[in-house]
Amino acid sequence: MSNEAHILLVDPEREMCVVVASLLETQGFRCLQAQTLAEARSLLTSHPISLVISELVLEDGSGFDLLPELSKPDDGAVPVIFLTAYGGVESAKEAIRKGAFDYYEKPINLKAFHTAVRQALHSSHGYRGPDRRKFATLPADRLDPTCRDDLTGLVSHRYVLGKLPLLHLECCKKGMPLSLCLIDIDGFRKINDRRGLSVGDLLLIEVGRRLRQIVRSNDIVSRYGADEFLLVLPGADEESANRLCRRIKKEFTDPCVEIGDERVKLGLCTGVAEIDSDECANSVEFLERAVEAMHHAKLQGPGSVVVWRRQLAEETTMIDLGDPDHTNPDVESINVMMWRFRQLNRRLNNVTMESLRLLVAAVEARDPYTKHHSVRVASFARYLAGELDLPEGQVRTIYSAALLHDIGKIGVPDAILTKPGRLTAQEFQLIRQHPEIAVNILEQAQFFISELSMVRHHHEWYNGKGYPDGLAGQDIPLGSRIIQIADSTEAMFARRSYKDSYDLEHTLHQLRDGTGRQFDPMLAELAIRLIQQGVLTQLWRGKESASEELTQIAFNN
Repeated sequence: MSNEAHILLVDPEREMCVVVASLLETQGFRCLQAQTLAEARSLLTSHPISLVISELVLEDGSGFDLLPELSKPDDGAVPVIFLTAYGGVESAKEAIRKGAFDYYEKPINLKAFHTAVRQALHSSHGYRGPDRRKFATLPADRLDPTCRDDLTGLVSHRYVLGKLPLLHLECCKKGMPLSLCLIDIDGFRKINDRRGLSVGDLLLIEVGRRLRQIVRSNDIVSRYGADEFLLVLPGADEESANRLCRRIKKEFTDPCVEIGDERVKLGLCTGVAEIDSDECANSVEFLERAVEAMHHAKLQGPGSVVVWRRQLAEETTMIDLGDPDHTNPDVESINVMMWRFRQLNRRLNNVTMESLRLLVAAVEARDPYTKHHSVRVASFARYLAGELDLPEGQVRTIYSAALLHDIGKIGVPDAILTKPGRLTAQEFQLIRQHPEIAVNILEQAQFFISELSMVRHHHEWYNGKGYPDGLAGQDIPLGSRIIQIADSTEAMFARRSYKDSYDLEHTLHQLRDGTGRQFDPMLAELAIRLIQQGVLTQLWRGKESASEELTQIAFNN
């Protein structure tokens, strides 16, 4: 982004314009100033303006009067940020509804304000004003019906899991933060039970509609679970996200939500997690942070907003349970204990994954050509499994099996692993033993029981001519078939001691040629489509730093 963009400041108080201009000019931005609506319109016709920052109340009109002429997509819409001393929740809602990019009340938080300005300038070329809330503002791939929730029309859990890593990379490139807000409707099950499923469905639709009205132009609103909504806020730091959540809380508690003849007062529990642009962690871990914060908010009670921090897991939330009811289960105590067991399970999983990291590193350290091979295979295998909408637990098992698929090569001599020429029949026979060696190793730890069959059979061919057992077709475990195609794809793109890397066209030709012979036809077709869409470019990146990040993704999931 070039800081030579013109920013138009519109405020009847000249001193305020001077203060804001001096703040922005220290960041390299060029500012123009206007005290009235007429002056603003004149500057808009005589200068190329990239962003307008306006007060709501002007001497000759309202800042809202600028929105229609600045929000015409065909003419190149200009984002507007309102900075006002005369606002409130209703003004904020109206501003966002009419097409404003963002809304701030005086006095301002400088860090959050600078972030909003940078984000608005980054998005100015694609900004669509009030039209931005229509689904057409989303890229074509987002219109895939499988990426939408049938009830609310919002993007789905699956869509967010696929797009969040790419959005994180984009924010990293721009040096911008990224925040997640996970919102749970407290007591939704009771609403369903007492008022009926139809009222519950209408309530979910209304919540989704209102959230779309409140958020900014390039924020993502997703239905994340049965009664959970996820907001993905590019460019928003922790404080901005927290402020938005407080505004949302006000929107849903005062007044009540009206569903037909029903009046429903909602209590929302919200977890907030900020992703720093320079932080090396994966999108699943970021989502886990939002989930963790949301669970702590539920323990604090309806209307709570909890921001994730590293000490959160060690904190114990004190809950006033009131008078004991001996005729019903102690739901709050059950929730607390369930949360503690989730924490225990996560810690055990981290220990297991650390052991896995050491095992994989021990194998890959022996051959410089295969460094990060298992991580790349695992990242693609997980993506393929996610595209198939497999249960989350099965995706995790396939992921860890893919990380472990070559662990048996620890029993193959270095001279064979790094041999530059063709292997002899005897040497190749030793290589073919590595899946069985891997199983013998993994059987020593009970943590990897589910992965054993996937690891053993990842070199089986769809036509039955693979090894070690000659399984064919659907007799080969699905996880093994996924790992087979991810493993082969990475091997073709990578340079080895015995070959150079293949180019894109040759790799796609090999995948097509192996369809029905080596590869499951359905998975081969899916892999080819994803490769053509550039998924591997984002997953692998081709640089050591990105591979290290993928290593973190694998071992922290």
